[in-house]
Amino acid sequence: MNEIRTVTGPVEPAELGFTLPHEHLHLEMWNSDGEGSVIQIDDDEVLAAELEAFREVGGTCLVDQTPRAAGRQPDRLRKLSEATGVRIVAATGWYTEPYYPAADQLDRIPVPQISEIMLEEIANGIGGTDVRPGLIGEIGASQNWVSPLEEKVHRAAARAQVATGLPL
Repeated sequence: MNEIRTVTGPVEPAELGFTLPHEHLHLEMWNSDGEGSVIQIDDDEVLAAELEAFREVGGTCLVDQTPRAAGRQPDRLRKLSEATGVRIVAATGWYTEPYYPAADQLDRIPVPQISEIMLEEIANGIGGTDVRPGLIGEIGASQNWVSPLEEKVHRAAARAQVATGLPL
């Protein structure tokens, strides 16, 4: 890819400047057994103040690696970016098996279909918006090994990466 896709549109890589490569602005996660919940602050005024402070010390871009079904807020990311001048890159994908949402039925669909879900977001936008992801991630493994279901998601993410050239 010759451009970086941010929530406000594409930019040249040389325009990025100082970038935080792994952040989560809106994050809400519960693992499948109901334990291990993670909920971050959900106050855009506070987040805007933090982003402005980041910009004031030379920060220009933030990569929000919040995956599907973990509190992604593409419209809010765009508004924060526009309000603060900090570029934000959004993500597509699934985190680790304990956090895969049952509604996505990843255990029941084949690798090509999982990849197609990511490709749809990459081509058309996240959650009914026109905000398109600029990377595939955060893709992970929950143990010291990759479970069979995580392997499916990893394979699907790799297929989406090959098809689009987005960073993985």
